[in-house]
Amino acid sequence: ETEVEVPVEQLLSAASKEDTPAVVGLRQVMITDRLPFNVVMEADDELWDKYREDTLKVESFQQLGKQLLFLEGQLLPTVLRSEWKAPGVREKWRESCKAVTTADTANSVVNQYLGVAVDWTLVEKHWGLGTADGRYDDDWALLVPEGVEKCFPAGVGGLRVYADALEDEEEERRSGLLMVSRHPKTGKNVWAVETSDGTSLKPSIFADRSDITRLHVWHRIFVSEGAPP
Repeated sequence: ETEVEVPVEQLLSAASKEDTPAVVGLRQVMITDRLPFNVVMEADDELWDKYREDTLKVESFQQLGKQLLFLEGQLLPTVLRSEWKAPGVREKWRESCKAVTTADTANSVVNQYLGVAVDWTLVEKHWGLGTADGRYDDDWALLVPEGVEKCFPAGVGGLRVYADALEDEEEERRSGLLMVSRHPKTGKNVWAVETSDGTSLKPSIFADRSDITRLHVWHRIFVSEGAPP
């Protein structure tokens, strides 16, 4: 039987003024455990294991605020709502984190960030990188050689790529940016194509894709700096 994940909103709604630092820390970890490696600055198992352990054993709300500030410094802006990027919003929240002394103030800053700032729909898209199950395991050719990732930083830009498709004898075209992303589970650098709707796909899927209801045969894929030929 598949375990149903409790929605983030439901976890946050359990907040109480009677919460201890450990209870708020546990709630925070239950939510941040859902973050894939391709939405954080450093994809390091040891770093995130330490974050998790330290958050679970906090003894004060001040310590909890520091853990939340660490998290905020690690999360990439690609999964944050636009309102969070408005001038002064982030800075005001950071000051609030430094001043937490009670369950109410701790729960408030946790909710502001994990419940308001983070867009969990965008987070979910990063888990699904490439295929329905997000696997890159057997695609060694899609791993990025060491050092090359500096030429294709995610979120900064990439090579514009186009693919033509034939469906019902009518040509269809998709386009996107070829860039370096990270495997959501292992953190390894992998090639990805980011499409106009914000979805990240494996290049192999971009070039040869099928689903349950429709079959797309991408018969060519090419790179262009301007309009596609």
